[in-house]
Parts: sequence; structure tokens; C-alpha cells
Amino acid sequence: MDKLTRQLAAYASELSYADLSPAAVDATKRIILDLVGCALGAARAEPAAIARSLALEVTARHPATLMVTGEQTTPDLAAFVNGVLVRYQDFSDAYVSGSGLCHPSDMFGPVLAAVETAHGGGRDLILSMALAYEIFCGITDSGAMRNAPTWDQATFGVIAASIAVSKAMGLDQERMGHALSLAASSHLTVGQVRRGALSHWKGCAVANAGRNAVFTALLAAKGMTGPDLPFEGVQGYFNAIGGAFELPPLASRGAEFRIQKARMKPFPAGYHCHTAVEAAQQIRARLSGGIDSIKQVRMQTYRNGMNYAEPVHWTPETRETADHSLPFTIAVALMEGTLAIRHYDELYYKRADVRALMQKIAISVGDEPSRAWPEAPLCLLEVETEAGEVLHARAEYHLGHYRNPMSDADQDAKLRAMGRDYAGLTDARIDALIDRLRRLEDVGDVGELLKLTAAA
Repeated sequence: MDKLTRQLAAYASELSYADLSPAAVDATKRIILDLVGCALGAARAEPAAIARSLALEVTARHPATLMVTGEQTTPDLAAFVNGVLVRYQDFSDAYVSGSGLCHPSDMFGPVLAAVETAHGGGRDLILSMALAYEIFCGITDSGAMRNAPTWDQATFGVIAASIAVSKAMGLDQERMGHALSLAASSHLTVGQVRRGALSHWKGCAVANAGRNAVFTALLAAKGMTGPDLPFEGVQGYFNAIGGAFELPPLASRGAEFRIQKARMKPFPAGYHCHTAVEAAQQIRARLSGGIDSIKQVRMQTYRNGMNYAEPVHWTPETRETADHSLPFTIAVALMEGTLAIRHYDELYYKRADVRALMQKIAISVGDEPSRAWPEAPLCLLEVETEAGEVLHARAEYHLGHYRNPMSDADQDAKLRAMGRDYAGLTDARIDALIDRLRRLEDVGDVGELLKLTAAA
């Protein structure tokens, strides 16, 4: 084993539920509840239907459950389907540091499948999720993604997923190392996944990495060995991505785990849109002349935010491009007072009136937002009316940021809306699901939890 393989396998093997502080357990439970809601919100999404259809073509010896429908398939395809459900609406959490941004929520699909396959309970799910976040976010903190910009985050997510899945399946340290070697040496994803006009695959790429992680763990459990020196070898992972990286210290007993710094989302949109939407809501509440009175909208953001203000974002032709468009999300928030899944379903991004308002929006990099990032995704917004009035708004820590956390009521409302409107769950079923998720450490079999995500 090379250094990173040994380090990660040893860390995961030694970490136990008792190492998680009450705050880390609570943060993990809250994240899991949020992600269940995110998955319910994608119940009718086309990519989820495609993934589900493929999964059902496979006969499973050790079946795992698909969220929303309750159907069963192989663990690796369940990881993919459930991963697509969690990620597709871009409603799931993000992790941000000075060295990059990732979506560790993509770890939920593979971890859930692995825990169910191993007949694990709520504590196994909490531990494996905290482990997955710790490694994926730790890789982000290392600067690996920033220093390898031509590769997608799925390239790094597969490392964390393979370790967490192996932990959930009860693999020993040696077989865990082989699972990691198989995953890292065989599954690299190019960064074009998230550039230009975005496709379905934007929300599915890391779910596919999770599928690969489960598959390699299943192989390792059967005795399949992985390549020697997968990271440090002459033709290994580090040379493939353009350079090595060193992991920062990972959390141990009683310490703050990185999952506690994950940022939940109040809206279904790319991360840089959330404070922009909240600032637009502030201005809409004070806009006496209505939308027609707007002459120009000017937004100041930070350099990373400009990734959502490229020419393609002013004329989005796909849902995936629209949910990463600052002009679109600002325009909808000004017009409607919010941003919801239905705005994509109803193709607002192709409406003439929405596009007309988008053309009045100018976005630039500002000094203050640049200084605030990455701690705060600060948005400074101003609207000039035809009458010459200028309205100002400032949004710094969006709802769901760890400095402005969602309340239990906020989280429950998010899950309830998606469970009711998209997954067809009854209020009673949603009540039962929320109750189990709030008491997750007492759940003996996560398979019972999964059943509650399907309409009775």
C-alpha cells in the first residue's frame, strides 16, 4: 500500500461511533434528514427515472432499496439511483473552503446502499456518513481540486466513497485498501461535466463515482485485489491528475468533524446563487412599482461566483444550466419572491418575460465579496428603477450556512414539501419518516427507514 492508501484505510478502520461528539452526531443526523428530503424532491426527475429503469433490469442476489419507489436492485445501482435522487435538483449541501468546493452530499447514495446491504442500523449510517464527509472535505481542504482543475470532483469523491462504503460493509483494513485502489485507479472524471451548457450528467457524475465505489468494495470483499501503488506509482493517480496532495489532519474522538461545516441549501440552485436569491427577496419586498419599474439590476459577487455568469447563463436551454445561472435565479426571485423546483419544471428559464428581466442584470466582481469569500458567499445587490430610485440589499450567510443554520422547522418544511409534492407521501408517512430521522441512532435497520420514503 502507498502512503495515502495506508493513511485512509487506517483512519477509517480505527474510527468508531464513540469518536463522534454529540454535536457531530446531531449535524450528521440533520444532514441525513436534509438529503432524504432532497431525494424526495427529485422523485419525478428524468435522470432519476432513467437510472431507476436501468437498475431494475439487473437481478440482485443481495438487493438494496431504491428510495421513493421501494423497488430493489443491486447495491451498486441502488447507490447510483439514490445518488441521482439526492443530487439532481441541486438542493443538497455543499462544503466550501479556501481550497475548493465540493458536494459531499453525493456520498449518501453509496453509503446508504452499503449500510443496507450489510444490514446495518442508524448508527452505522451516521458513522459512515461522517467518515465520508471527513475524507471528501479533507481532500477539498488539501487543495487537490484547485490544483487539478481539469478533473471533476467525482475523481476525488470516489476515494472518500470507497473508504466509507468499505467501512459500512465491514471490510478489514487490507480489503479496504484494495477497494480504494480499485476505485481510484479505475474511475477518473473529466471536469467538462460542469462546464458550458450543462447536461443531465452534471447531477449524476458523482453518483456514478459512488456506484463505482460500491462495486469495487463488493469486489474487494470477494477477494479482488487492486493495483499496487495506485496513487504514487509511475502511472498512478497522482501523475494522472497532475500532482500529489497531502491530506490535512482528519478529525478524531471528540473533535469537530467537517460534516459540521457543511452548508445546507434553502433553494434548488448552485451554491453561488443562494445569497443572490435572498438579496433579491429583500429588494422585491421594497419594490413599490413592481417588476416593470426595474431599469437595471447590478450584482457584486466574488470571482468563483462569476462561473455562474458566463454568456450561456443569460440564455439557458437546460434545467441544469438554469440552476447554475445567477441572472436566472435573481430574475425569478425578483418576479416570484422565491425559487422553487416548479420554476424549472415550468420552464421559466425559456419564458420571454424572464429572459427580458435577465438582460437587465449586470454582474461583476466586488472588493467586499472577494474579501468575504470563502467564509461568506456575500452578495451585494442593487436595483435601479425607471423613476431613478436605487434599492440596495446585502446577503452574507444564507439560511443553511453553518453560521445561519436551518431550524428543525425549516428542515421539516423542506422535506415535507418535497415528500408531498414530488414523492406522493402522505402526511402520516412524512411524520413517521421525520420521526425516524430525528432518532436515527435508535433505528436498528436502515431498510425500514428506506421503506418510509416510498408511498404506501
